[in-house]
Amino acid sequence: MKNYVIILICVLVSGMAWGQNKSKNLMGVKVTPPKFTGIEEIVTLKTEANSIGNYLATHFDIFDKHHSYEGTEVVQFSVTPKGDIENFKIINSVSPQIDEEIIRILKKTNGMWKPGLNNGIPVAMVKDVALEIRPNDDDGLPVNTDYMEKAQYYFAKGSKNFFIKKNFKKALKNYDNGMCYKPYDKSLRLLRGLCRYELGYIEEAHQDWELLRELGGTDMADKLADYDLKSLKGYKEYIAMFSENEK
Repeated sequence: MKNYVIILICVLVSGMAWGQNKSKNLMGVKVTPPKFTGIEEIVTLKTEANSIGNYLATHFDIFDKHHSYEGTEVVQFSVTPKGDIENFKIINSVSPQIDEEIIRILKKTNGMWKPGLNNGIPVAMVKDVALEIRPNDDDGLPVNTDYMEKAQYYFAKGSKNFFIKKNFKKALKNYDNGMCYKPYDKSLRLLRGLCRYELGYIEEAHQDWELLRELGGTDMADKLADYDLKSLKGYKEYIAMFSENEK
C-alpha cells in the first residue's frame, strides 16, 4: 500500500548545467546528455511516456502511517557508456527511508539508459534527478503543500535568526528546512553557505557556493538587498570563489 506520491521536477546533467534532452556544442565538441528509455533495449524514444519520473512514480512503494515525509529529494548518479547507472549520491534528503527507496528503484533501471555522447562516442556523465515527495491524506489524495511558500517561510525565519538574533545554529536549521522544499533556491543556498561558514563548516559552505555557481549565481539586488552580507566572515571568500571561476 502506498501513502506517498512523487512528482518529477527536473532531470539535470553534468552538475545541473543542462536540460535532460538538449545537446550542447562546446568549442567544436558536440555533447549529448544521457536519456532514460524505460525499456530494456536501448532505442530512440518517440514519446515521453517512459520518462524517469513516471518510472519512479510507478515503482515507488512506501507506506508509513506514522510519518508524513514531504520535500524535494535530489539524487545524483552517473550513467556509464554502457547505459548502466552507478555512484549514487543523495544531494537533498527528505528522509533516509525515501533515500533508500529511490536508490532501490534507480538501480532497477540499469540498461535502460542511452549513454551520453561526446562527438558521437559514448561517455560517462553525471545526472541529478529532483523529485517532489508528497504524502497522501486520508482520502488517498496528495497533500497540497505549497513548497515555495514553505521555503520562503523558512528563509525569513532563518534570516531573522542569522542577521538579527545572531543565532547561527537555529538559522542553519531553518535554512536546511527551507532547502528541503526548494533545494535549488539560490538565496537559500547562498545564505546557508554563509551561515555554515560562520559556524566553521568551511568545506560545506564551499559545497553550497559551488552548486550555486553551477546554478548561475544569485542576484544581490533581489530579496538579499536588505541584509548586510559584507559584514559576514565568509562573504569575501564567496566573492573570491566566484571571481576565480570567471577567469
